Amino acid sequence: MRYADDDRFTDLDTAKRGSRPRRTWTGSLGQRAQASRRLPQAVFKISSYSRSAGAVMGRFEYITREGELEAEGPNGERLDQAALAGLVDEWSEEAAARHTQRQAMSAVLSFPAAVDQEKATETARQFFREAFADNHDYVFAAHRDTDHFHVHVVVQAAGHDGKQLRIGRPDIQDLRLLMAEKAAEQGIELDASPRWARGLEKERPPGPKLDGLMRRTRSPEQVFEGAVILSAHRRTQLEALVEERRDRDPDAATVTPLEYTRAAERVAATISELETGPAKVRAMKAAVGLALDGLALTRSPRTNEADAGAAAHVAAQVDKALAAQIRDLPDDTDPALKREAWSARNPLADRLAAARPAPERRWAREAPEQQADGRDPASQALEYARSAGGVAVQIATLKNDPDRVAAIKGAVSLARFGWELTERANAAGAEQEQARGKAREIIDKTERAIREEIQLIEDPQAQREAIQERAALYHAGVKEYRAARREQEWQRRQEAEREEGLER
Repeated sequence: MRYADDDRFTDLDTAKRGSRPRRTWTGSLGQRAQASRRLPQAVFKISSYSRSAGAVMGRFEYITREGELEAEGPNGERLDQAALAGLVDEWSEEAAARHTQRQAMSAVLSFPAAVDQEKATETARQFFREAFADNHDYVFAAHRDTDHFHVHVVVQAAGHDGKQLRIGRPDIQDLRLLMAEKAAEQGIELDASPRWARGLEKERPPGPKLDGLMRRTRSPEQVFEGAVILSAHRRTQLEALVEERRDRDPDAATVTPLEYTRAAERVAATISELETGPAKVRAMKAAVGLALDGLALTRSPRTNEADAGAAAHVAAQVDKALAAQIRDLPDDTDPALKREAWSARNPLADRLAAARPAPERRWAREAPEQQADGRDPASQALEYARSAGGVAVQIATLKNDPDRVAAIKGAVSLARFGWELTERANAAGAEQEQARGKAREIIDKTERAIREEIQLIEDPQAQREAIQERAALYHAGVKEYRAARREQEWQRRQEAEREEGLER
C-alpha cells in the first residue's frame, strides 16, 4: 500500500483508492498471503529526534564512527567531517528561522544476515532518494560491524517547502513497503507485512486501544464491521463496553473509569451462563482486564473523584463475584483450570489490596514501627479522609442512581478505613494529633455531604442502600465524635460564661 498524497492512498494489490489509515493499519489480502512465505522482514525504525546542533553533530559522529566511515548525501556526494559540520550549521539556522525545535530525525534500515552488502547499500540509496530527497536533505552511512548489515540515516526535519517532517504509524508501514519494493529491484526478497498478519501481534492492555476506538468512532459498533481485527478476548471486552456506553453517552470523547468497571461487571454477570470451564476462564480474564483498566484510569488527575470512587467500589464487587464464580465451579473441574482461574483473578485482587489495604492485613500482624510503611497512622488517616471527602463532594456530577450509590459506598469505605486509622493512631506529637483531629473533622463533613447527596437519589431501593451505607459510617465513630464535640462546645461556653460573670 503506497500513499499517493496526504489524504488518499492506493493499494497496489487491488489498485483501489481510499481514505488514508490513521492509527490502526490492517493491510490487505495480498500482504497477508505474502506473509505466509515467511520471508525476512523489511526493517525501518526511527531511533531518535535531535533538537539541537550538538545533538545533530552527535548523530553524525555516531553514524560515521567519528569519521572512520564514509557518509553520503542525497546526490551521492561523499561528506567528510568538515562538510557535516557545515550541514549542522545550515540545519540549525533553518530550524531557528522557522521557530521549530526538531532539527533532524534519525532512522535505521536493517537487512537480513548474509545479504549482498553492495545491493543492500544501493537499496538504501534508492529508498532514501524516493522517500526523502524531494523535500528533505539527509546523510546516511552503512554499518558492517554486526551480523545484520544496516544503514543509518539522519534526515533534516525542516522541509524545502517549509513543512516539518512528520512520520506516524501508517507512514512507517508505508516506508517498510517502499523498502521491500526497492530491495526487490536489487534482487533482495523482503516482506513488509504487519505483525498481526504473521501471528506475532503482542497482547497489549486493552484499555488504551479500546479508549482510542471509542474516541475515533462515533458509533463504536463500527469496529465489528471489519475495520479492526480483534481477538476474542478484546471482542468480549469491547462488546461489554459498547453496551455500557449505549446506556450512557456513546458520543463522549473518552471512556471513564466507571464505564470500564461497569463493563467488567457486565462480563462477570455472564460467566455463570457459559457452559465450559475454559470459556468461563476467558471471560474472567476479560473482566479482570476491564476492571484493571478502570482502576488505572482512576489515578489520572483529570478523572472525576466521584467517578473514581464509584469505579473502585464496582471493581471490588467484580473481584468478589469472580471469587464466588471460581468457588462455584463443579467439584470435577480440572484442578489446573481452577488454578488458572485463580491466577486470572489475582491481579485484580492484588491491585485492590494495594489501593485499600485491610486493617487486619496491615496493622494487626505488624510491629508498630513497621506499620504504615514508615508513615504514622494519623497521616495515613488524613489521606484516606481527604480521598473520601473528594468523592463525596462530587457525587452530584454522576448521572444515575446506581452510580451515585456506588460512589457513596466508595466514599464510606475510604472514610471508615480512615476512621479506623485514627483510632489506632497513638498521637505522640503535636503534628500527629493535629492530623488525627483534621482527619476526623473531614470524615464528619463527608458524612454530612453524603446525607445531602442521598436526598437526590430517586430510586427507593437505591436510596435505602445509600442510607444503610451512611448509617454504617455514622455509627462507626462519627456519632460519638459529634457528641464529644457538642460536649466540648457546651463546656467551652460554660467556661466563657463563668469568666464573663467573674469579670462583672
